Amino acid sequence: MGYFIDCGCATMNKHGEELCGDRVQVISIGEDRVLVLADGMGSGVKANILSTMTSRILTTMIAEGANIEECVRTIMEALPVCRERGMNYCTFTIVYIRPTGTGIIYEYDNPSVILWKGGKCCDPESTQIQIEGKTLNRSEFRLRSGDAIVVMSDGVLFAGPNEVMNYDWQRPQIMQYLERSIRPGMSAMALSALLAGACMDLYCGVPGDDTTVAVVSLKRPHAVSVLIGPPVDRNREMEHVHHFMEEGDSHIVCGGTTSELVATYLDKELVLQPTTGFRTVPPYSTLEGIELVTEGALTIDYVVKLAQRHLDPWALGLKRYNGNNGAEKMAELLFEKATDITMFIGKTVNNAHAGTVADSGRKRKNVEKLCQLLRDMGKNVVEIYH
Repeated sequence: MGYFIDCGCATMNKHGEELCGDRVQVISIGEDRVLVLADGMGSGVKANILSTMTSRILTTMIAEGANIEECVRTIMEALPVCRERGMNYCTFTIVYIRPTGTGIIYEYDNPSVILWKGGKCCDPESTQIQIEGKTLNRSEFRLRSGDAIVVMSDGVLFAGPNEVMNYDWQRPQIMQYLERSIRPGMSAMALSALLAGACMDLYCGVPGDDTTVAVVSLKRPHAVSVLIGPPVDRNREMEHVHHFMEEGDSHIVCGGTTSELVATYLDKELVLQPTTGFRTVPPYSTLEGIELVTEGALTIDYVVKLAQRHLDPWALGLKRYNGNNGAEKMAELLFEKATDITMFIGKTVNNAHAGTVADSGRKRKNVEKLCQLLRDMGKNVVEIYH
């Protein structure tokens, strides 16, 4: 069985610019994944157009089966050249990775990627190649579970206040920061936001350049099953709970009636944890044999908000979910740990909740929205309605 490939990015525009001159594109080719980070020269509209064109041409050609070096040659021919500097108007990094953990990297004038292997940062072993008279770095790699590739635009280097290059923040310092800050199991989105957030701090909130961090990481597959709501057919309740329990490595149960069904099936005591509530998120319960038991509608509503923030490349705060409440615990399991998610969704309608936040229609829409957000994270999501 291959690894799960996790991709994420975080970015910030140069201060005063509405558009970012950096562009990240991620595509899947079967089980393989390709990430391209393109950095247009300068900033603003022109840089945005160049980086968008570069990333889309590269990913489209690779998706259609073209050899990567052919793709690079095509883009080198297509990109205009700055007369004053004698260089292409856009730089780029391509990462092609397979579920086996093997892959290849091509870099043209972007800062060299950082490999996170075995809990330490290291440089890729690269060779220089010539394409259309331009020098590129080419690297082959092999990663294992927990390893990652950190890709960055040049706004990450020398990040400092007032557009002054910070020579105390260069590649060695970035590596030291990552080694101090990366925690085991951190998602690609969380890792990219971690480094981009540090750059924002160094810029004192006023970025002097477009700044982007993209991360590709590997995880061992971990399946999570989520049971939300009882089935329509009351005579088949235990059958559906049995199906739910048979699926997945970890299990989450949402909703009061649903949790009582599971407790009956397991013949275990359901214990409410009264001190675990948080703002509008009710307390969760504990049940032997189940990783997490939460309230239904309000908790899911909050998890959707957390998922939207998790996916936002401009949300640079630490994306950690260690709060003592059901929503953050669910987020940690679904966003950080899970690779494959099966959602068992009951279609029973509770008329007593009509017109409230727990309304069955609203809850169903939130569940569907959460499923799509999880797919946007790259998770393999299956919905089973009963």
